[in-house]
Amino acid sequence: RRFACGIRNGRSFGFGFETTETTRPAMIQAFWGGGKSWNSSTIVPLMDWAEWPTATEGRIYLDEGTIKKWTGRLMQIVEENDNLHKLFPWVSKPKTGDPRAKIWGFEGFCIAGNPIRQRSWEARTIGSQPTGFRYMRAGFDDVVSDKEATTASIQDRNLDYIKRVGLTMRK
Repeated sequence: RRFACGIRNGRSFGFGFETTETTRPAMIQAFWGGGKSWNSSTIVPLMDWAEWPTATEGRIYLDEGTIKKWTGRLMQIVEENDNLHKLFPWVSKPKTGDPRAKIWGFEGFCIAGNPIRQRSWEARTIGSQPTGFRYMRAGFDDVVSDKEATTASIQDRNLDYIKRVGLTMRK
């Protein structure tokens, strides 16, 4: 899939981004400050929902503060971006009175186009209980570098969690 424009801070901007369908793990690689977290936490879910309204997105972050930061930014885009709504009206906040509107908060939210009453987006911290995770796409962001995980033992523990929880498909 190709995505040729983006939305940031309520404004459209141009860029190129291409994904391929795969069952193998994928990684977004870019220079420091190159938008890896932005792509993983906003562009990828928006692209998925544009194509599959029932897509479920899960992200694992280091701490609650990071969850609130990225979930809040994505919620704001889904709720308020008129340009997005013109192209993909189903990628919006459910209307008041819709049972899915009750699934709207930092713990997770449902987009209007999802016919199933379930979270379209959910974020958790590294090390959280993995039981029940069933996402069409899951991502891990900044959980194993020496900046975020200050000791080798913490980095090893986080990497083990990623292998146990996120990389469970057969090779």
